[in-house]
Amino acid sequence: MSQTGALIESILNVYKSTAKYPRIRGNTTCYFYKDLSNKHNGEPMFVLGPTWKLSILYMAIVNTGVGIGIDHLNHDSWMFHFLYIGMIFWNIVSIYLVVLNPGLAPRDPAIHQSRYL
Repeated sequence: MSQTGALIESILNVYKSTAKYPRIRGNTTCYFYKDLSNKHNGEPMFVLGPTWKLSILYMAIVNTGVGIGIDHLNHDSWMFHFLYIGMIFWNIVSIYLVVLNPGLAPRDPAIHQSRYL
């Protein structure tokens, strides 16, 4: 099996092994729980909060505005390349921050409602 096939197989195994954990916790949607044998037991790796749609809209508006602005520059100029690389970096950071787990409260039956657990 190739390395790509092994990677896809390992991702599918993680997805299947964490299927018993909740996808919805409070107002957040959780995906791909971390290794359950370590100290972060039950913490998801990716979390979509309730405002993720606004973040995507914000990214689209900024990309459109900056894209239109830099399109009028000479494509061989240093300013064009600087702004283009800056926009790529901003997109990567924005996407990372949209799906980053902000540190959810632990699932404690003594203090949380059943819909959060």
